[in-house]
Amino acid sequence: MERRHVLAIVTPRSGLQLGLQAANTLQTSLQQAGCQLTVVTTSGPGHATRIAAESELQNFRCIAAIGGDGTIHEIVNGLMQRPAPAQIPIAIVPAGTGNALALQYSLQSVSDAAHKILHGHPTPLDVLEVTQQQHTTCCINIAGWGAATDINITAEKLRWLGRSRYSVAALLQILNPPVRSASITLDGRSIEGPFLFAVACNTRFAGHRMLLAPDAHCDDGLLDLLLLRPTSRWNLLKVFQGIADGSHRNLPGIEYHQARSITIHTSSPDALNLDGEISGTTPFTAAVRPAALRLLV
Repeated sequence: MERRHVLAIVTPRSGLQLGLQAANTLQTSLQQAGCQLTVVTTSGPGHATRIAAESELQNFRCIAAIGGDGTIHEIVNGLMQRPAPAQIPIAIVPAGTGNALALQYSLQSVSDAAHKILHGHPTPLDVLEVTQQQHTTCCINIAGWGAATDINITAEKLRWLGRSRYSVAALLQILNPPVRSASITLDGRSIEGPFLFAVACNTRFAGHRMLLAPDAHCDDGLLDLLLLRPTSRWNLLKVFQGIADGSHRNLPGIEYHQARSITIHTSSPDALNLDGEISGTTPFTAAVRPAALRLLV
């Protein structure tokens, strides 16, 4: 018998705080199609991870992640912590600020999500396993260092600006771009020198509709690495403008690589941006775990 029961994990304070509204809309759509929705609301950071790790899932068609990329990040980490690999697919219900994974699959609304839950098919999802010393975090969006972290830290202080906070934070970064030295190993090949940032991407988008890695796919077994070496403020401005449509790839200072793993060493610990959260420090290794989970798209 086809499973008609969906587990929804809702982060009510995610992004623009649209999670509960999205859950109500989804519930109405699914009920009209004869599908039952069980809604679990998170109470704080890490709660979605615990729900995904500990819930009985065998009777559910899918897990509906209602929130932003941070909500999906927590659910993915919970599923990856389970003793046996979780076969249940994740359905994306975009209700956050950036919604990078939703954009990867052209999911723009709750209506799109409801259609995929009812009629979609599971597709493989690669996961980036980011290891720092003895700790591993699973990412579905990015593992960033340098300006990718600085901009996120600044954007968090500007949450009152809504989605425009990422653009404002990027402009502030251009005015005073810190240069950092690093040793980067890419599938065994070393790249040395000063950099402004390095971002390992699993999705094409980051932040709010920033087309950071135009060639990225979530099911190709590869991460897309974007490096930016020191450059003029004028060129840096063009880089950040070009990220809006992917045209930054051909500008001076930009390097674009694809690989299965990346390791970054720095002279002193630098903070990391893992799926939009400031978490841990260098050194770190990000390696692709192909088809670790499934998405219902």
